[in-house]
Amino acid sequence: MVEHARGGERVSPRQIGAARFAPGQTLNERYEVLETLGQGGMGEAYKARDRSTGQLVVVKIPYASMIGDPSTYSRYQRELDIGKRLKHPGIQRFLADGRLDNSVAPYLIFEFIDGKNLRDYLNKATPLDVTQAVDFATQIADVMQYVHEHDVVHRDLKPENLLITPDGKLKLVDFGIALLRGARRLTFSHLSSEVGTPDYMAPEQVQGERGDARTDVYALGVML
Repeated sequence: MVEHARGGERVSPRQIGAARFAPGQTLNERYEVLETLGQGGMGEAYKARDRSTGQLVVVKIPYASMIGDPSTYSRYQRELDIGKRLKHPGIQRFLADGRLDNSVAPYLIFEFIDGKNLRDYLNKATPLDVTQAVDFATQIADVMQYVHEHDVVHRDLKPENLLITPDGKLKLVDFGIALLRGARRLTFSHLSSEVGTPDYMAPEQVQGERGDARTDVYALGVML
């Protein structure tokens, strides 16, 4: 979550602009904003410090213009449900949720991961030697097996959504468009019908279908 790529989402000019919160501001008298991490199709992400614990965190907040959109609320609720469900060392850890001061705006809190995303790493280090490529692929496969066993499909597996820690471990982030088995289908009014990132989308995603575990396997194959 150090970088929030748009992930195939169509972003309208009215959504992207100056960040709502500046360094030094405090959210709910607890989370001190340190910097803006990025803006995506539906919201903003900030690096912050939890003043009660001193821990560095990531705060995800939808755009003010989208607060009243039922699909936006449903999307955040689904990401919250998935965050509570998944506990794996290869997945960015969900910490808390809440609402902004005197507002109906929801927010999600995740651990801050000190690392670069796999895209930036590959831009400098490719071609990888076979041993490292297999190590990365094995780490991702292990995480995806866990995710699928817990009835979740990520649907946006790509180098931008994998962070590398200083000790060479990968962390999967951003379940913003993930599918939770058994949950009703969400229609995001601000997104295209094709959910995902074109270079890594399986054929069924391109055709507008929801996809399943094989969708993530396809994306991993493209990455490898």
